[in-house]
Amino acid sequence: MEIRTLDAHERSAVGDLLDDWPLAEGWSAGDRFLRQIAHDPRYADENVWVAALQGEIVGMLTIFPRQLRILGHSVPTGGIGNLFTRKPMRGRGIATELLERATDAMRARGLELAVLFPVSPPAHMGFFAKRGWHAWGGQRTILRRNP
Repeated sequence: MEIRTLDAHERSAVGDLLDDWPLAEGWSAGDRFLRQIAHDPRYADENVWVAALQGEIVGMLTIFPRQLRILGHSVPTGGIGNLFTRKPMRGRGIATELLERATDAMRARGLELAVLFPVSPPAHMGFFAKRGWHAWGGQRTILRRNP
Protein backbone atom coordinates (compact mmCIF):
# COMPACT_ATOMS: atom_id res chain seq x y z
CA MET A 1 0.00 0.00 0.00
CA GLU A 2 1.32 3.40 -0.96
CA ILE A 3 0.12 6.55 0.88
CA ARG A 4 1.00 9.79 -0.91
CA THR A 5 -0.37 13.00 -2.34
CA LEU A 6 -2.41 13.02 -5.53
CA ASP A 7 -0.86 13.31 -8.99
CA ALA A 8 -2.85 15.59 -11.30
CA HIS A 9 -3.48 12.77 -13.81
CA GLU A 10 -5.30 10.81 -11.05
CA ARG A 11 -8.04 13.38 -10.39
CA SER A 12 -10.69 11.52 -12.37
CA ALA A 13 -9.78 8.24 -10.60
CA VAL A 14 -10.46 9.95 -7.26
CA GLY A 15 -13.75 11.26 -8.62
CA ASP A 16 -14.64 7.69 -9.63
CA LEU A 17 -13.70 6.40 -6.16
CA LEU A 18 -15.90 9.00 -4.49
CA ASP A 19 -18.83 8.18 -6.78
CA ASP A 20 -19.40 5.24 -4.39
CA TRP A 21 -20.31 7.81 -1.68
CA PRO A 22 -23.85 9.05 -2.42
CA LEU A 23 -24.89 12.51 -1.23
CA ALA A 24 -28.25 14.26 -1.19
CA GLU A 25 -30.34 14.85 -4.30
CA GLY A 26 -28.54 12.37 -6.54
CA TRP A 27 -25.07 13.87 -6.14
CA SER A 28 -22.01 11.88 -5.20
CA ALA A 29 -18.90 12.92 -3.31
CA GLY A 30 -17.14 12.42 -6.67
CA ASP A 31 -19.31 15.16 -8.20
CA ARG A 32 -18.47 17.43 -5.27
CA PHE A 33 -14.72 16.68 -5.56
CA LEU A 34 -14.62 17.45 -9.29
CA ARG A 35 -16.58 20.69 -8.73
CA GLN A 36 -14.08 21.65 -6.05
CA ILE A 37 -11.20 21.22 -8.49
CA ALA A 38 -12.99 23.36 -11.06
CA HIS A 39 -14.24 26.14 -8.77
CA ASP A 40 -12.11 26.38 -5.60
CA PRO A 41 -9.13 28.68 -6.27
CA ARG A 42 -7.41 27.23 -3.19
CA TYR A 43 -7.56 23.64 -4.47
CA ALA A 44 -4.14 21.94 -4.70
CA ASP A 45 -3.25 18.32 -5.43
CA GLU A 46 -0.77 18.44 -2.52
CA ASN A 47 -3.79 18.63 -0.19
CA VAL A 48 -5.27 15.36 -1.42
CA TRP A 49 -3.85 12.21 0.13
CA VAL A 50 -4.47 8.88 -1.58
CA ALA A 51 -3.97 5.24 -0.76
CA ALA A 52 -2.93 3.29 -3.85
CA LEU A 53 -2.70 -0.46 -4.19
CA GLN A 54 -1.10 -1.82 -7.36
CA GLY A 55 -1.81 1.48 -9.12
CA GLU A 56 -5.48 1.66 -8.08
CA ILE A 57 -6.73 4.46 -5.82
CA VAL A 58 -8.56 2.70 -2.97
CA GLY A 59 -8.84 5.51 -0.41
CA MET A 60 -8.42 9.25 -0.04
CA LEU A 61 -8.61 12.28 2.24
CA THR A 62 -8.55 16.02 1.52
CA ILE A 63 -6.99 18.78 3.63
CA PHE A 64 -8.69 22.18 3.34
CA PRO A 65 -6.17 24.80 4.56
CA ARG A 66 -7.99 27.86 5.87
CA GLN A 67 -7.58 30.71 8.35
CA LEU A 68 -10.20 30.61 11.10
CA ARG A 69 -10.97 33.58 13.32
CA ILE A 70 -11.20 32.43 16.93
CA LEU A 71 -11.72 35.07 19.64
CA GLY A 72 -10.34 37.69 17.28
CA HIS A 73 -7.22 35.72 16.36
CA SER A 74 -6.43 34.20 12.99
CA VAL A 75 -5.59 30.52 13.44
CA PRO A 76 -4.05 28.47 10.60
CA THR A 77 -6.41 25.51 10.31
CA GLY A 78 -6.73 22.38 8.25
CA GLY A 79 -10.20 21.10 7.56
CA ILE A 80 -10.30 17.37 6.97
CA GLY A 81 -12.78 16.04 4.46
CA ASN A 82 -13.50 13.35 1.90
CA LEU A 83 -12.06 10.58 4.07
CA PHE A 84 -13.20 7.54 2.15
CA THR A 85 -12.06 3.97 1.48
CA ARG A 86 -13.45 1.64 -1.15
CA LYS A 87 -15.83 -0.82 0.61
CA PRO A 88 -13.89 -4.05 -0.05
CA MET A 89 -10.76 -2.39 1.40
CA ARG A 90 -12.30 -1.22 4.68
CA GLY A 91 -11.09 -2.60 7.99
CA ARG A 92 -7.44 -2.72 6.88
CA GLY A 93 -6.27 0.52 8.51
CA ILE A 94 -6.22 2.53 5.29
CA ALA A 95 -8.40 5.39 6.58
CA THR A 96 -6.37 5.50 9.80
CA GLU A 97 -3.11 5.75 7.86
CA LEU A 98 -4.53 8.47 5.59
CA LEU A 99 -5.68 10.43 8.64
CA GLU A 100 -2.27 10.07 10.33
CA ARG A 101 -0.31 11.11 7.25
CA ALA A 102 -2.56 14.10 6.63
CA THR A 103 -2.37 15.31 10.23
CA ASP A 104 1.44 14.94 10.15
CA ALA A 105 1.49 17.06 6.97
CA MET A 106 -0.75 19.69 8.59
CA ARG A 107 1.59 19.93 11.60
CA ALA A 108 4.59 20.27 9.27
CA ARG A 109 2.81 23.11 7.44
CA GLY A 110 2.12 24.96 10.70
CA LEU A 111 -1.63 24.36 10.73
CA GLU A 112 -2.45 24.71 14.42
CA LEU A 113 -5.96 23.28 14.42
CA ALA A 114 -7.57 20.40 12.55
CA VAL A 115 -11.33 20.50 12.08
CA LEU A 116 -13.56 17.79 10.72
CA PHE A 117 -17.28 17.32 10.48
CA PRO A 118 -18.20 13.60 10.48
CA VAL A 119 -21.88 14.14 9.78
CA SER A 120 -22.69 11.54 7.16
CA PRO A 121 -21.72 7.96 6.39
CA PRO A 122 -19.16 6.58 6.00
CA ALA A 123 -17.65 8.97 8.59
CA HIS A 124 -18.78 8.65 12.19
CA MET A 125 -17.69 9.92 15.60
CA GLY A 126 -16.66 6.47 16.85
CA PHE A 127 -14.00 6.08 14.15
CA PHE A 128 -12.35 9.35 15.16
CA ALA A 129 -12.75 8.79 18.90
CA LYS A 130 -10.83 5.49 18.62
CA ARG A 131 -7.97 7.45 17.07
CA GLY A 132 -7.65 10.08 19.78
CA TRP A 133 -9.98 12.79 18.44
CA HIS A 134 -12.32 14.50 20.89
CA ALA A 135 -15.51 16.47 20.44
CA TRP A 136 -15.20 20.09 21.43
CA GLY A 137 -18.67 21.24 22.43
CA GLY A 138 -20.45 24.31 21.22
CA GLN A 139 -23.27 25.12 18.88
CA ARG A 140 -21.63 22.65 16.51
CA THR A 141 -19.42 19.72 17.40
CA ILE A 142 -15.75 20.26 16.68
CA LEU A 143 -13.32 17.40 17.04
CA ARG A 144 -9.80 18.03 18.22
CA ARG A 145 -6.87 15.74 18.80
CA ASN A 146 -4.70 16.00 21.89
CA PRO A 147 -0.99 16.41 20.97
